[in-house]
Amino acid sequence: MNESERSGADWLLPAVGEGLGPSGQPSRRTRILRSYLTRLTAHADCLEFGDPSEFLATLNLVGSRKAKLTDVWVMPMVCALALGATRQGVQFSANPEVPLDRVLFESNEPTQVILGRAGSGKSTVCRYVAARLATDMLEGDVSREVIPLLVPARTINFQSSADPVTCLVHAALKEIPGISRSMETEMANILLTELDRCQIIVDGFDEVPPGRLDDAASGTLNRTKLHSAIVDFQEAHPSGRVLLTSRDSEYRSSTETVLPTAFHYAIGTFSREQVEKSIERWHRAATASAAARGETLRDWDAREASLLELVRFDPDLGKLAEVPLLLNLMQIVFRPEDDFPRNISEVASRAIQFLMVKNPRSRRNGDPETGGALRGGRDEIVIEALRLLAYRITLRENAAGDQAFAPGDIFDALDSVVEGHRMTGRVDLTTARVAELVEYVERGHGIVIQTGPRRYEFSHNVFREVLTGQQLDQLEPAELTTLLTDPRWLLPLRYWAGWKATGTREAATYVSSVASELVEYGRSAHGRERAIALLAVGEMVIELTRPGSVVGGWASIRLMQTLIVGLLVDLLEDQTFEFPLRVRIGDALGSLGDPRVEALAAVPGSFVASLVPLTPAGPITFGRRTPHRVTREKYAKVPASPQVERLLLPFSVGLLPVTNLEYARFIRAGGYRTASYWTSGAGRNWMRNDPDFLAELRTLVEEAAEIHFQTEILAGRITREDLRAVAHRQLRRSAPLYWHHPRFNRPNQPVVGVNYWEAEAYCVWLTRWLADNGCLPEGHAIRLPTEFEWEFAARRDGTGPYPWGVEPPSSGPRAHTMDHRNSAVGRTCAVGIFPWARWADGPLDIVGNVWEWTGSRPDLYTLESVTVDAVTDSMSDRVTRGGSWLSQEPESGEVTFRTFDPPFNAYEDLGIRVILARAR
Repeated sequence: MNESERSGADWLLPAVGEGLGPSGQPSRRTRILRSYLTRLTAHADCLEFGDPSEFLATLNLVGSRKAKLTDVWVMPMVCALALGATRQGVQFSANPEVPLDRVLFESNEPTQVILGRAGSGKSTVCRYVAARLATDMLEGDVSREVIPLLVPARTINFQSSADPVTCLVHAALKEIPGISRSMETEMANILLTELDRCQIIVDGFDEVPPGRLDDAASGTLNRTKLHSAIVDFQEAHPSGRVLLTSRDSEYRSSTETVLPTAFHYAIGTFSREQVEKSIERWHRAATASAAARGETLRDWDAREASLLELVRFDPDLGKLAEVPLLLNLMQIVFRPEDDFPRNISEVASRAIQFLMVKNPRSRRNGDPETGGALRGGRDEIVIEALRLLAYRITLRENAAGDQAFAPGDIFDALDSVVEGHRMTGRVDLTTARVAELVEYVERGHGIVIQTGPRRYEFSHNVFREVLTGQQLDQLEPAELTTLLTDPRWLLPLRYWAGWKATGTREAATYVSSVASELVEYGRSAHGRERAIALLAVGEMVIELTRPGSVVGGWASIRLMQTLIVGLLVDLLEDQTFEFPLRVRIGDALGSLGDPRVEALAAVPGSFVASLVPLTPAGPITFGRRTPHRVTREKYAKVPASPQVERLLLPFSVGLLPVTNLEYARFIRAGGYRTASYWTSGAGRNWMRNDPDFLAELRTLVEEAAEIHFQTEILAGRITREDLRAVAHRQLRRSAPLYWHHPRFNRPNQPVVGVNYWEAEAYCVWLTRWLADNGCLPEGHAIRLPTEFEWEFAARRDGTGPYPWGVEPPSSGPRAHTMDHRNSAVGRTCAVGIFPWARWADGPLDIVGNVWEWTGSRPDLYTLESVTVDAVTDSMSDRVTRGGSWLSQEPESGEVTFRTFDPPFNAYEDLGIRVILARAR
């Protein structure tokens, strides 16, 4: 007797207490609900892709149990969105981030919509909610709790006579493995009577095609009909709840299908802390799963440490790891003991190979009659077809903006590849067998997702771009040149180079020769076309010089690296290039070796020669006549008015903010272990982690946090709930707070996350380093500027509000300030990418990018306070100047704008600039 022929009693679980019938036993209704909830929990309470058991299967530990979501999943943060309509669609304004758990389980919001990008974890949120609600019911009273219905939107079938809500219920049941037709019918009948206490969880609204309610094919699913079904449910069952997820771009595209009464939230990428916590939990879950089979994982701690190091110090892989799906896949394919992946191309290639052709689960999903769709070398055909398909879809997207493809596109790509194999005598497949492979690809396996009936997309752009890059291997160099006029081909070109660079010597040599030809093309081009071409070559050379490249040490490659670096530096002089392009050039220089900062960090004489000498003449006027416009009370406490006058002695100011490359020398010299660098009592106690001092400091940090972290709270970067933990992270460190964060630790980015005492200690060390190398002028020292020295250095004799004059940063790319927030950089940029934005031969980046510490107290301007230079109290607040990439104050980029911070504060937008002056 098969499952569909069993009687209901055969598949119901044993009794557990509630809903007793006349005989004192659980009623059939209760047992059916329990059976449904148990099966739903088993189905939903795990990662769909990237579970540790999938990695263990590669170690021949097939059958390892999957980890529960609570053991392996790191819950993301979300920010509430305020909805507004425009002619172009729906617009949202974001509020500060809040914990997802609170939104889902502590609010009384009847309808919630979670928006996010591909791979951000929206589906995992749905699985978590369903599993948690089901578990709560199983552990409590099934007659009282909320009943979850997990509905993948793409599986809904409106092609029946049933009403739309009934279709939603059946779609939820069909998704759960092991439920037969008879079971589905009986479960559905019960659930339809319980809709008043159901939560319908619709995952993937964007995976449903657009359409109208009155489409000719009345049963065809589209967003309008799904929207209508949800509204029907809300009106008929006001005590019921709805949770819907969608990619934000698709949801925003039309006002007609937005749920106007819903509460909307955006789910973002992982923070650095969430990335590291996810790696820790994933490895712990894998250890537990192996231990359940009596196995011990060898060198597991070293594997975890190696992966943490990779995502901390490789900006590209660190950014990839911020996407939850890609981080989990990275953990599956990571092999530190032999040849762990060194670049995005290699990580994505291994993930594609694993999910599509090597994962035991994928191979089991093949055609059961033939023993698997991939036998007989067909796995190679599938991968080649995916490359061709990705390339064709990229061409289509660049021409028409559409990334979707149909089964016919999959068939055409497979057929083209099979024809090539047929001609070489490798494989000859019938049309029927090609159709089997089409069905295999349609199943997705985590690489392809269905976004509607006969409509598919790659699950994340990185898969499409990497596969497209690999397909570029079929093009001639002259054909590659034609792509260099379009920046959308930069990533595929880079991924192609990364893929080839870690292959055979012949493959890497070919990439090198192509790069040489492209350099010549770029040198002969002009304007933006020249910039894109040279940037493409620069990013290819980055891949050729990475660890693991088989040609990285070749003299010819190093020569090309030197050549392209010089050309990229020259590009920065062109004022016409837009901000995002400048940032990307700066990033490339950071990876290739930025000569503008390398000499300053390595050669004492070069550093001294780079300083900008200043000789103030007569009394200098500081401040402005009227206070700045400010939005926060903190800034109102330190107005830049009234104007004051004072004399200044000659000094020289740093050309650039202190970079990570320069600060690294201080760390390597024992900067956090050498007490003599820490000249103030408070700084020395902090460096030594003095327990009494830290206990006192902890109280001060908590008291100050609400005032000084307002920018981060308002920007949604931290929550008030996290404020205490964030503030405490400043206390015990042996490196800058963001030293291990890939968004902030490129060599040519300004060092951030340093408190005032660290800035002081760096100056003491730098003074000694210059003196030891005979480069320090007699009687001079390196120190932080006073705020008056800083202001004079910012504009010298100028009268405008900015170093370059009167035009604000928003009038052109002059500084990395809030005016560029739409560029979505979300971090500091390389130093010196606006070489003209200063007074003649003045310091660079003195406005924007990072606030800079000064040695001054934040006193009100008076005749007495203006004369104070040396501040002996090491616990006093200090003035910071210059504005930053994160500052939301509209006038913070003006040279007179003042703010302040206690000496223990350390932010992601606060750095150091030094001066050389007479020793005090």
